[in-house]
Amino acid sequence: MCGTLHRRSQIIYWKEALITIHSISSFVALFVVVSGIAGQTALGQSQADGKVASFKQVAAIKSLDTTGAHLIQLNDRKDTAAIAMYGCRTVFFDLKTKATLGEPVRLFGDAGAIGFIPNSDLAYTADWRGMELWDKKTALRSGEGFPHQLREDSVMGPAVSNDGKFLVTRNEMNSLQFWNLETGKSIGPEHVDDNEVSQIQFSADDKWCFCRAGLPLSIWNPKTGERLAGPIRNNIYTTAYLPTRQHLVTFEHDREDPSSKSKVLVRSGTSDWSIVRQFELPGQAQDAQWIDQDRLLVVGTEEGEAYKTVAFIVHLDQAMPRFDVVSNSDYRIFDFAITKDRQHLVTISIGKVSCWRIGDAKPKWENKWTGRFWRKRVFGSESDWVMAHARGEDAIAYSIEDGTELWRKKEVIYANTDGDHILVTNKDGAEVWRWGRPISASSKVKSAKQTATEEAKL
Repeated sequence: MCGTLHRRSQIIYWKEALITIHSISSFVALFVVVSGIAGQTALGQSQADGKVASFKQVAAIKSLDTTGAHLIQLNDRKDTAAIAMYGCRTVFFDLKTKATLGEPVRLFGDAGAIGFIPNSDLAYTADWRGMELWDKKTALRSGEGFPHQLREDSVMGPAVSNDGKFLVTRNEMNSLQFWNLETGKSIGPEHVDDNEVSQIQFSADDKWCFCRAGLPLSIWNPKTGERLAGPIRNNIYTTAYLPTRQHLVTFEHDREDPSSKSKVLVRSGTSDWSIVRQFELPGQAQDAQWIDQDRLLVVGTEEGEAYKTVAFIVHLDQAMPRFDVVSNSDYRIFDFAITKDRQHLVTISIGKVSCWRIGDAKPKWENKWTGRFWRKRVFGSESDWVMAHARGEDAIAYSIEDGTELWRKKEVIYANTDGDHILVTNKDGAEVWRWGRPISASSKVKSAKQTATEEAKL
């Protein structure tokens, strides 16, 4: 992960990837062909310049007689993939043996969300009838399943805790239910809200569950199903939570008025979510995430601007917060990622992908982005690269150091990163790629010298 709640959960990017909904009556027989070869060691080729890049294709899972795949996820051990194919089928695939696990499972319509239960052999699917658990080794249904409602304009997956012990579902469009996955039993009663539930998210430390019904945010204890705070006004869609201090940042402003500045409220989970600090932002926030315990990144607009976005660094290690601008209003930021080293900000805007060293006044590098669609995303990784993608267009991995293009895949429906893996789907199926640092020429020379020295000693 890129160390941010921005990347959300295992069900990341489903709404961008869901192209169309097929009814169950439109099922077409599905055959899965595996083109990955066990033990394959060839490195991926950069389609831009033909040079050997640092990615190895782990597997390619092709679907025949369908329009391809629209979702893919890996389990926590990175040895199994779940692929949602168009045609109401989900396939489980062993990345080590390069073989499908059991038969493709048939769903009630195309899957709205797929994923795995951490620390277990269970996978899950969420379709138009509810949520089901599956034994990933056999692709057989496990247990009774859980109620979870989807709608074509609100395809939201269930939330699974990072330790795999707890689950939260949207039983109805305006209700929540907490579950103990070890027992399969509900925790407390169903909670009904006046507004539609639009977000369910566990905190990175699993202490809390953040749920949004309409715009207001509520904080729950997932072990007891008790609401601890809320509804809390929060005018951005992301949840900026800092586990080391249990601090949650919320923003209040008039979203219809470009001149309305955000009031920033810092709440503490160790003090019953009371406000421990507040100040005004020199603009209006749209997104936020913590860089470290003393710095907060806020992407938003300057006062009076409706569309020109800026990225602020808010320094909180002093009595009066200090604001530094990372990227200026010449960049309309659609999405961003903070790199693993927490030293770089990568943004995607109209016509370009840019990397900023946090603290510098100018970008470290920029690359032209030719994608036409507005649904642009940037994904971090656990390595020294990032990936950019626009739905239905190219997915491209860039070196954080100098912006070199390392990998490219054309006409990608869904793209995501997981650790040092790239996951993509297209009309032909799905692919998994893994970062594999090649041996440089200098390393080869060094290795040859070391070998000659060792032979001389012998």
